[in-house]
Amino acid sequence: MTNTNYFDVRGHLNTYNDGEGHTLSTSVHEILDDQLAVNNVQNVKLMMEGHMLYAANDGDGLTKEQLEGVQKIGRRKKSSDKYAGKFGQGLAIARSRLTENMGIFRWFSCHTEPEPDVEDAKIYYGNNFSRISLDFDKTMENNDFCFDSSSDLSRRNEKVWEKHSINKRKTGSLLCFPLTTRTSNELMGLISNTNIDKNLQYMIANSYRNHIKNGINIVVNGVKLPLLPNIRDIVTNPRCHSDTKLIPRHTETLSWAAEK
Repeated sequence: MTNTNYFDVRGHLNTYNDGEGHTLSTSVHEILDDQLAVNNVQNVKLMMEGHMLYAANDGDGLTKEQLEGVQKIGRRKKSSDKYAGKFGQGLAIARSRLTENMGIFRWFSCHTEPEPDVEDAKIYYGNNFSRISLDFDKTMENNDFCFDSSSDLSRRNEKVWEKHSINKRKTGSLLCFPLTTRTSNELMGLISNTNIDKNLQYMIANSYRNHIKNGINIVVNGVKLPLLPNIRDIVTNPRCHSDTKLIPRHTETLSWAAEK
């Protein structure tokens, strides 16, 4: 595919992957920001499985046309699509950082709930789902985005949706990031790190404390993140040391790594 309206896709993707201040931790936060910004979301889930990272939400889904519009954010300054503001440059950078611009990124969405009387085996054959994928290898080779989109889920993706979506019959989205060996090992190191300043689950629970307080459920690798007290003030402020009731919660936070 020839890039007629010249845009250095390869150069931009390489710049995204080189950092721009984005670590893997901040990339995960960018993904969570987008999942939590979706209308009507109540549950968000992150799951690492092998060399894949799955990010799911149960908010409003996107149609094929909306998914296509989201992917163009990196090539234009403004978008008239009402969903576009929630999936901006941060997601594009995070996507490149996590995948190192290799493999195929996939995004599935259920934008309309199937009717209750439709059997589970048949819910994928109506007009309820949409999907889009980005082939990074072809994109980097051709210096142009290589997308494939459709108004159905396709049979080969059904099991992935059923396993990693929040609810297979409800609206929501599922983003599938292929990880390299390096990014996979680094992410797992963040998840299993017993240093509280580097433990990814603790950082997420701390960053999104207000969301959790307001009833949003955030699950990371099978662990539902609890509402944290202001632990750091308790630990670092000598005036609070006499109150030991909350200190065990600090230990429990670090035990997430040991349990997984």
